[in-house]
Amino acid sequence: MFSEWGSGLYGSPGVAGAKPAAPIATAWAVLHALGRDGYVEIVRGLLDTVDRVRACVDGLDGVELVGDPIGPVLALRSDTIDLYAVGDVMDDRGWHVNRNTDPPGLHVMLSPAHANVVDDLVRDLTDAVAHHGESRGKEARYA
Repeated sequence: MFSEWGSGLYGSPGVAGAKPAAPIATAWAVLHALGRDGYVEIVRGLLDTVDRVRACVDGLDGVELVGDPIGPVLALRSDTIDLYAVGDVMDDRGWHVNRNTDPPGLHVMLSPAHANVVDDLVRDLTDAVAHHGESRGKEARYA
């Protein structure tokens, strides 16, 4: 277990951590099946989705990205909005975002599948920031 990172307690049941051999072999096989062009097409679509979510976050008063991420993993922070409460609203809507602890905020990891629901995601995030209420105190964990 490791607790000294921005997403709280991290636990893994195996010595290999979060990346055992089977998913690595699967990724290798998928990359060979897709080829370079197939992979580039998927990543291009993913980066378009990331751009749309980033534009949404940029338009949210009081919310900002942590750093300047180049990929599909985004951390949100705020000095004025209880993002844990925003996370509760997003959980209720089926998004299940993670909580970060340092700085307090939310962690969103986008995938190619989000291209089909990005309009719903940005609509729900915008509404959750505007109407979040009180946090229910969900602990920041990543496992």
